[in-house]
Amino acid sequence: MLIKFKIQADIRSADLINLYQAVGWYAYTASPDSLQQAIHHSLDVISA
Repeated sequence: MLIKFKIQADIRSADLINLYQAVGWYAYTASPDSLQQAIHHSLDVISA
């Protein structure tokens, strides 16, 4: 299986919420706007 990695901070809010809820990090999903802003202002965001 080929995994493509991307370096980008433009991740849809719904995708972030689903990811964080899938791993049980519910405290971060209480404020989707803050979560989106934190990801956007991170130095590096790597997704696959």
